[in-house]
Amino acid sequence: MLYLVYNKYSGAYSSKRISSLERAAQKEFSDYTLRETVIYESCVSADIDPREIKTGDMIAAAGGDGTVNACLQFIHDNSLQERTILGVIPLGTGNNMVGSLKLPRSLCGALRVLKNRKTEYLSYGLLNGSKAFFNCSIGFSSFVLKKRKTNSIAGYFYDSARLMPFYKSCRIELEGRKLEIFAGFFINTKVYMSKFKFLKENNSDKGMKFFYIEGANLLTGLTDTLKAFTGIKEYKTMEKNGFKFNLPENHDIELDGDIYEIAGNNRTISLENRSTVKIITNGDI
Repeated sequence: MLYLVYNKYSGAYSSKRISSLERAAQKEFSDYTLRETVIYESCVSADIDPREIKTGDMIAAAGGDGTVNACLQFIHDNSLQERTILGVIPLGTGNNMVGSLKLPRSLCGALRVLKNRKTEYLSYGLLNGSKAFFNCSIGFSSFVLKKRKTNSIAGYFYDSARLMPFYKSCRIELEGRKLEIFAGFFINTKVYMSKFKFLKENNSDKGMKFFYIEGANLLTGLTDTLKAFTGIKEYKTMEKNGFKFNLPENHDIELDGDIYEIAGNNRTISLENRSTVKIITNGDI
């Protein structure tokens, strides 16, 4: 059975797109069903009775990264990691997973990839209890993402230049050390940002890695970050199964391309590597 899960309340939702998805699914699968996402105990999950799921069933997120994480939430909360396979249909506004998994952007192409069932185990983690395939960033990158006016890669560099004079470094206490950070990335899977040299082998490692540029001013910090992305210079690195730190009030943390909203006045951030799930790809990622 193929479960196609979509988010009716997403900004990218339209009934026409879901109708197109159903017509495309009819051509490739004889046994499928459409399901919506729901809010369950303050988390977004899939509206599926876990008792329905049989070994080998596929749960495909028909949406963006948020819908993917909602399906992951359902799989994790019901301990279905070894019984089901997670897939992705690119119908959302944020589709970081699509390029990383080498998926086609057309509905028919994405459904054919599901049918081929090429899979790989990928690790995922928790950010303050929320399940996600993630890279999390703090410092300059999250500052830009929160205040950006554009959504393109080129626009990100424009926003970076525009916002640079207003940025102040992020001061955190991590592992008993006080750090002043220009930019830092917590990553536990190569799915995100795997195009950069320093992440090529960072897939389902047992530990979570923290890459960071410390104690830099705006100009040298941005230069060092660009050098690290291109492999000219290395980030400083920590690796653990989880991290816990306090985030200053004037800084936020980014999760999968969006700012993660911290509830209340507690600025404590907890990140941990949790488990793996089998996900459908279009070949070796």
